[in-house]
Order: sequence, then structure tokens, then C-alpha cells
Amino acid sequence: MIRISTNFAHVDVRLQAVERASPTVLLHGVTQMIDVAATAMHRTTRTWRTPPLWQRQASTTPTGARASLSSNDRRLLWLEYGTRPHPIRPRMARALRFLWDGPGSYGAKTSPGLLDSRPAIYPRTPVYRFGVSHPGFRPRAWLPVLLELLAQQAYAIFRNVVRLWLP
Repeated sequence: MIRISTNFAHVDVRLQAVERASPTVLLHGVTQMIDVAATAMHRTTRTWRTPPLWQRQASTTPTGARASLSSNDRRLLWLEYGTRPHPIRPRMARALRFLWDGPGSYGAKTSPGLLDSRPAIYPRTPVYRFGVSHPGFRPRAWLPVLLELLAQQAYAIFRNVVRLWLP
């Protein structure tokens, strides 16, 4: 499971007055922060055939607010932390069938450190193999980028929430 969770302790000290003002205000701000995180993660997975399912949770506690955006999709862990070289063997048939035009014929949908995706470059020639040795890939390291994005937008989000909810 990959979980993006924070107690927003890094948010500016000026927002501590909001915590004392109203739990509803704080919960509304935390919910908007989760929406920002979900939108960013959707941008990274929008080109997938089967996108991951995200669970959102936001709550207030006596010490502040907690928020999490989580998914049980293993592909997110592979992309976040990368993979080592590994063999791929057929499971349901006698051979693997895939499209390959030679070395360098694939183009990745995502890039390390970027919260975005683009259509991949796919080869056109079908190839049959009894197994392949996958070279693995570098980690995408999305979580630090996402937390930086949230830190940049936290003050503006909570300022707007306070304007809406408090007189």
C-alpha cells in the first residue's frame, strides 16, 4: 500500500489560529489539500488502462488535522521506488508475446520527479520469447515532489478557507 499522509505540521505558524477557530474550518482545508494531492496523482496515472483506486481520509484531532490519500495498487510502489533487473517468464502460455522494435524502442509514460504523464512510444513489431530479462527502471520519486507541492499551496488554501468560513 502506498499512503500519502501528513499532519500538516510544516504549515505556517500563522495558521495555528485556524486550528483553534473551528474544527469544521480545519477539516474543510484539509479536504481541499487532499483534493490537490488527488489531482496531482491523477495527472501521473491518467494514461493507464486501469487507473488506481484512491481512498481519501480527512479528520480532525485534538492536536490538529490528519489527512491521507492511499491506494493498494502495487504499480505505484514499483514506480515510486523503482525496480531492479528481473526475469519475466510466461505464466499462462508457452511464450511471451510483446511488441518490440529493438533497443530504445520503448518510451516511458512518466519521468522521475515529474507529476505528469504523456502517451508512451510503442513499437509495432510482434516478438515471441520464452522469457526476457527486464532491466528494471529508476524510481519516479513522486512523494517528495507531491509534499513540496502541498507545502507551496497550503497557505493559500487555508487562507481561502478561512475567508469562506470565518466572518
